[in-house]
Amino acid sequence: EFFVEPHFLTIFVHWLPTGPRKWAMHWLSFWSWFWHASREESEALVDEIRLLSKREMEELFPDCRIVTERFLLMPKSYIAVR
Repeated sequence: EFFVEPHFLTIFVHWLPTGPRKWAMHWLSFWSWFWHASREESEALVDEIRLLSKREMEELFPDCRIVTERFLLMPKSYIAVR
């Protein structure tokens, strides 16, 4: 839900479909530039990483309260608190 993808340090691309997201993560992300990642490495990480929604956090941790951490009023992350 936050506009920055925290693993690749890239804005907005995590909302794209898989094909364009793989291209963008390889060519437009700070992570790929800094680590000089190969296209295969970038694509493998895109396949492995998926950000959870608040609803998914609630389903994974039914006995916990889900706290929303915000930045500029936008939900940045979710924390399960028991």
